[in-house]
Amino acid sequence: MKTLKYFVIFFVALSLSHADESYGQATAKIQFFADSTLTTTSNLVGDAVVVVVDGLTPHQKVRLTAKMHRGNRVWISSALYQADAAGLIRLDSSSASSGTYSGIDADGIFWSMTPEPTGTPPPPSLAQKSANVAFSLESEAGQVIIDEVVLQRLAATKGVTEVAVTDNGLVGTLFLPAGRGPHPVVMLFGGSEGGTSFDDRGRMLASKGFAALSLGYFGLPGLPPVLMNIPLEYFKTAIDWLKLRPDIDSTRLATMGVSRGGELSLLLGSLFSEIKAVIAWAPSSLAWDGCCTPETEKQASWTFGGKVIPYLDLVDIAPDYVDSGQGRRMVIYSMATMKAFATLADNELEPFVIPVEKIQGPILMIGGQDDLLWPSCTFMEIASKRLLRHRHEVLSLCFPNAGHSISALPGLPTSTVFSSEIAGTSDWLARGGTPQGASRAHRQAWNQVMIFLKKNLKP
Repeated sequence: MKTLKYFVIFFVALSLSHADESYGQATAKIQFFADSTLTTTSNLVGDAVVVVVDGLTPHQKVRLTAKMHRGNRVWISSALYQADAAGLIRLDSSSASSGTYSGIDADGIFWSMTPEPTGTPPPPSLAQKSANVAFSLESEAGQVIIDEVVLQRLAATKGVTEVAVTDNGLVGTLFLPAGRGPHPVVMLFGGSEGGTSFDDRGRMLASKGFAALSLGYFGLPGLPPVLMNIPLEYFKTAIDWLKLRPDIDSTRLATMGVSRGGELSLLLGSLFSEIKAVIAWAPSSLAWDGCCTPETEKQASWTFGGKVIPYLDLVDIAPDYVDSGQGRRMVIYSMATMKAFATLADNELEPFVIPVEKIQGPILMIGGQDDLLWPSCTFMEIASKRLLRHRHEVLSLCFPNAGHSISALPGLPTSTVFSSEIAGTSDWLARGGTPQGASRAHRQAWNQVMIFLKKNLKP
């Protein structure tokens, strides 16, 4: 009888323990907060969102997992958390003990996503919805699913429209905010990849009240195939086209570009007085030669008035190669770029320096200290010194642990930010930065961009 008594006591205690765990599992919910307001299922890509889990038992340990279908791949992240005494987990104040990231990081569940092997099917909730994120909350051992919910991440808010631009030889897309306008406008330029790589940022800007013209300048049908001898009059045509639109206020015009597009943004601002503000991501303050094929060697990138814009030549400077230890050879161009101009005296460098002091408005430059493609922070320093001598308004931000991919929207995976595969070779192009450093830089940099645009273009 005594043995039976102890067994009954043990069984009751075990049942109560499981009841407590089941209670936490039954009532716990994943929720999303943005700007201190509960958002049930959606937010704009790039906007901050805090994941909150409520209704757990005190100090309960759980695993939070996120999945995204992006670029024909499934991306996944997860982290182990312990609830506080109130049964609450907030990713902006609770610390992850382990997983694809650790510590306190509101964006950690997003930036730490890594791609699953090619061919992994996406969850049904994510099919054809590459911006959405599927969250699941599991017991610590991963045996019990407590809650599942999908966060819909919108590419644009309701009312944003897209207009294909093909007039007057232009190639691009105009993103318009909701409402009749007239709207302030930002011209967007990608870099040496060609095409129109800034469309996602165009949709985001339009969602914030700024019209955005994502303009291709090579690498698309109807445009030059490579970055070589691009006439800057092409961009003046775009400015004049914007002036004719009743839904655009062309007196509130800014340019924004990344890498070679950042170089272009500064260059256009120095030439055309219609441009009232300039944003340059990972830019050069010097003009460089064409890119990136044998036919562009020792050729100008830009022309104006039928004459080439004087340029520095990288062709005879060999990049550095580093063994990554993973069967990859990393190609690093930043030191080669430095060598191309570090030995030149100021008077020898002057013909290639963009006269940024001629820009008719404030300038925002953003770079990463670990940029391995070219030394953007050094270029920004050259421009800043020149601007300060002329008492010109400038804000130059160089972020630690960030690389050349500084302009990406925040809240997206950065696990592959350091390098990218060079097509047709076994080499990888080093861009620099760490995943967490890049994520923090993206969030802080875009906050500064929005402050800059609201101040100077006043939507």
